[in-house]
Amino acid sequence: MRHVVDPVSAQRRTAVVADLADAAEISRDYVLLVVLSCVIATFGLSLNSGAVIIGAMLIAPLMSPILAFAAASW
Repeated sequence: MRHVVDPVSAQRRTAVVADLADAAEISRDYVLLVVLSCVIATFGLSLNSGAVIIGAMLIAPLMSPILAFAAASW
């Protein structure tokens, strides 16, 4: 695999880990977006509308914590 992909420098790896740590912290904006996406998803479930539920998933900022967990477990 190392022949196909260039190895990542230690400086770049440290920068990526620092960015993921900053993005995975709980803040007021993060909680607000999660609450709003839950409200929209609940509205979509009550209307039986897949499009509204997908819209709620687009608003939810859940990718950063998932990426941070993946990087921490690696």
